[in-house]
Amino acid sequence: LRRSSGAATFLPLTDLTNVPADGQPRQFPVIADRVDAWTGFKAEPIGAVYVKREEGSDRVEALSATCPHAGCFVELDKAAGCFRCPCHNSSFTLDGGIVAPSPSPRSMDSLECDVSKSGAVSVKWQNFYSGTEEKVARK
Repeated sequence: LRRSSGAATFLPLTDLTNVPADGQPRQFPVIADRVDAWTGFKAEPIGAVYVKREEGSDRVEALSATCPHAGCFVELDKAAGCFRCPCHNSSFTLDGGIVAPSPSPRSMDSLECDVSKSGAVSVKWQNFYSGTEEKVARK
C-alpha cells in the first residue's frame, strides 16, 4: 500500500481579496489530491481553515476548523463573536483561545500561512491529534 509521508505542505487556499479586511475570520476549504489505499482522488476537500486578516494589513492568520477536543468541525458564531463546537460545547475566542469552561484540552490549532506578492494565500496544512493538551501533528 502506498501511504503519504504525513509531511506538512503549503496548499493554496484563496486570494487575499477574499479574506475580509475587518479582522473577521472566514472559512475556506483545504483542497488537495489524496490517496485512500490504492484509489486516488483529485482535488478533494481534505479539511477546512478559518483565515483572518489583521485590520489595515496584508498579514493573515489561520486556524484549523477541527476542534482539538474530539475532532468535530468548529463553527463561527458571528453574533456571539466566537467559535463554537457543536459536539461538546467547546467555545473559542476569534483568536482561537479557549473560553472557559470548556472540555477542549487546548486552544484551536494555528497553522502557518503565506501570502505571495500576487496575493495568493497558502496554508501549511496539518492534522493534529485531538483530545491532548499538547498540539501534536499526525504523521
